[in-house]
Amino acid sequence: MARYDVTNGQTSTGKILNNDSMYVSMGGTADNTTVNDYGDLYVSNGGTATNTTVNASGMLYVSNGGTADKTTVNGHWGYLIVSNGGTATNTLVNANGEFDVFSGGVAANTTVKVNGRLEVRAGGTATEITAVEGAYLGFGIGPDTYVKGASAGAAFEIKDGSVANFTLNNGYLNVASDGTADNTTVNKGGYMWVSSDGVAANTTVKSGGRLGVRAGGTATEIAAVEGAYLEFDVAPDTYIAGTYAGSAFEIKDGSVANFTLDRGFLHVSAGGTADNTTVNHIGLLVVSSGGTANNTTLNKGYFIVSNGGTADNTTVNSGGSMWVSSGGKADNTTVNGISFHQGGYFDVSSGGTADNTTVNSGGWLTVYEGGTADNTTVNGWGTLYVEDGGKADNTTVNGSGNTIGEVCVYDSGILNNTTVNALGQILLFGTATNTTVNSGGYLCLQSGGTA
Repeated sequence: MARYDVTNGQTSTGKILNNDSMYVSMGGTADNTTVNDYGDLYVSNGGTATNTTVNASGMLYVSNGGTADKTTVNGHWGYLIVSNGGTATNTLVNANGEFDVFSGGVAANTTVKVNGRLEVRAGGTATEITAVEGAYLGFGIGPDTYVKGASAGAAFEIKDGSVANFTLNNGYLNVASDGTADNTTVNKGGYMWVSSDGVAANTTVKSGGRLGVRAGGTATEIAAVEGAYLEFDVAPDTYIAGTYAGSAFEIKDGSVANFTLDRGFLHVSAGGTADNTTVNHIGLLVVSSGGTANNTTLNKGYFIVSNGGTADNTTVNSGGSMWVSSGGKADNTTVNGISFHQGGYFDVSSGGTADNTTVNSGGWLTVYEGGTADNTTVNGWGTLYVEDGGKADNTTVNGSGNTIGEVCVYDSGILNNTTVNALGQILLFGTATNTTVNSGGYLCLQSGGTA
């Protein structure tokens, strides 16, 4: 690996950088440079790079008084990065090439081809953008951002922290603090998120499009069709209102009720409450740090309770998966299924607690090391696994008809104060204390088990 320094009026012409570095500054010029795999070209402090080609895994950095003109960016992980005080003009971004303009950086006359990427972060400036259909555009909207050009022939302008009538086809739009977006359409492949103190109004989200609103953000008049991905934080300083698949919803004063989450996620944090939530398909509900979820129904989706979060009266149906960990607590959970080992999953891991859980036919409750389950009822074809280091207290094991309720305790797992009724069964590889086995119940002591 070689290093080249071009300064004080020097000129480098036609250099090829393969795993090499070149630094251009203080009146130096690099012309017709090719930056290949793991090559780096740094231009700053009065340096100039002209007619540069950046190929896969090569990088051109322009900062603090540096200028790049007539740059072509190609290939996977080929990068042009313009940061504070740097300028890039007449840039061509081809397929899989990426051009990033950071706060204080300036780009002018940029052409972005199919699968090429242009990202302008909050505080950056990019003008005279020409992006063809299929180009990837990512913009941060803040008070000091200025972006202007055309995407697939449609003109747009981000100015004074605001954008209006923007169609996002492929890429992202970040409405940052004090930024606003009005009348935005997010199509498949597009992702718009509203950060704390950002505001979005009249947003349409098509199938495959994504809209996220973080804690402290505001989004109103949302119209999301079925198949859209919605990602919302439920917190006291967040306001979100609109419709999903024609059904109205509102997140206000840290509360949401009767929300159906098909795709995306709902994060309930400190001071937030979610009531009567239904999670379908590939939805994810997360409750943490003082958040609460009540009366949740989980269908083929995911539910995580951690870090001081609480869940009460949850129903986990076949295809649903629930995890409680690290300070999370779940009360009054029901785990259902279709038949033996074909149901919902409820996992309690280190630091998590489950109280008053009912495991019905096909349902699974697994208590891992450091997790605790108290007052559990296991019915016919339901299963409770107590893994190494897990603990279950006050468990009742039932069966019915020809179905067996089953508890399996492994190695260093502990089972305390258990009642085994007719057609209930314990497979004990670990330790059980104070167990009552009634008529028709089974306690099967396995190798290493103690009762």
